[in-house]
Amino acid sequence: MKDIIYGFILGVANIIPGVSGGTFALILGIYPKLLNAIGNYNTAFVKMILTLMKQGQLKKTKALIFTEDFFFLIRILVGTVCSLLLLSNLVKFLLEHHYEITYGFFLGLIVFSIYIPYKLLDHKNFRFFIWLFIGLGITLLISTNVDPSIKVLEKSRHYKDVLDGVALGTLVVYSPAEYIGTFFVGMLAISAMVLPGISGSFILLLFGKYYTVISAISRLQKFYIEDVVLISIFSAGCLAGLIVFVKFFNYVYTRFKDQTIFFLIGLMCGSIHALWPFKKFQFVDLYLKINKVILKMPDYKIYSNQLRLFENFHQLGPVLLSFMAGAVIMLFFIRYESRNNVPGP
Repeated sequence: MKDIIYGFILGVANIIPGVSGGTFALILGIYPKLLNAIGNYNTAFVKMILTLMKQGQLKKTKALIFTEDFFFLIRILVGTVCSLLLLSNLVKFLLEHHYEITYGFFLGLIVFSIYIPYKLLDHKNFRFFIWLFIGLGITLLISTNVDPSIKVLEKSRHYKDVLDGVALGTLVVYSPAEYIGTFFVGMLAISAMVLPGISGSFILLLFGKYYTVISAISRLQKFYIEDVVLISIFSAGCLAGLIVFVKFFNYVYTRFKDQTIFFLIGLMCGSIHALWPFKKFQFVDLYLKINKVILKMPDYKIYSNQLRLFENFHQLGPVLLSFMAGAVIMLFFIRYESRNNVPGP
């Protein structure tokens, strides 16, 4: 039960951009065990399983799979999945109806969470700052070129065509490139989730996939086939990331720790652009599929990735309070971690 509760907490952390699942694993004291358990399921493990299955040695195959690490990860996974299913509707609602306040909260979390990877540095060498600027540049490049509103408008046009009888069916058919993109973003997101200081949801947000994935999870109980396909592909990417990337990141982190941390800090600093609450928007007649019926939502507010300044204090006030709430929560966890001398990786 304790492991399931820990998994639930990690799920809460991973669903919020700016809150790192790796950081909370550190705080809960399960980071070394979690990293070790995940690390055991690598390409060598897969090859060994396939070899034993070819040889017909089912007993040895079962013994190799069903270890204590396996059941530990299953318990963590159960808690995490429960958290995602329970909270995805809430996050989707907040993004749709309180966009600026929600992003202000996310921004407060991530700005102050930069301290977490910073304190893991062994040497604050200025020559490593090049890696910070590389991470910063990559984040800014992605966040300025990926506009999530484009995908929303494309889906809306498709639904309108279906409603008008121009297009057949009621499903949005994603291109192979979009499926491949979702797969690789899943690989990156799960890899980020096991690193202290960087959030997997932040990676989704950076690549314009956060709202898409959260919305698909929130609608899973309705069993829309396009949502099931999308989540399946994303999950396959996560599994591949665990097998392939986690071992690579562990190697890089162990061998080039300070350079890796400076790079992560650069990514997090650059995310301020992606998480800036005030963005340009437009009102459109949006077509959505709700309960398998296409409905027209008049004057729906769509946000782009282009930044703007707040217009008055009435608009700034709630966002500022939300930012401070995120900051206070993150500072509480940082203080808790320091007081309890939580061991690092």
